[in-house]
Amino acid sequence: MAEKKGLIIWNFCTQFLDSVGLKNTEEIQKIHESRNLRYDSKEGNNLIIKYSKTHWLVCNYEQLVDHIKRLIQVAGIDYAGLGSDFDGVRTLKHSDVLDVSGYPGIVFELLKCGYSEDDIVIIQKNFLRF
Repeated sequence: MAEKKGLIIWNFCTQFLDSVGLKNTEEIQKIHESRNLRYDSKEGNNLIIKYSKTHWLVCNYEQLVDHIKRLIQVAGIDYAGLGSDFDGVRTLKHSDVLDVSGYPGIVFELLKCGYSEDDIVIIQKNFLRF
């Protein structure tokens, strides 16, 4: 990554961040398929809402930041970025980061973990550099 001046961007989708969330989202998708429902239909969305009351479907800021910290540990801060994929993960989004208005929560968690404001700016500048 360093040799090519590349960038690894982290997706926020629960299916990529948490094994329990992955198992449960796969299950809800199977239920949708068995009932011939679309996730974006009223019935499909209502099923997701009902299912999520008893099954873990989404991650929180802490889980997301744990993955970002691991990315930085492995690749280095100069090659880490955020790649939310808000337009591709549909209703299975990260719970605390539904859109860019949730980014301050990521910053807050990174600060709590000991990253400096300069570190966080580097992550932003990596994306712009790339």
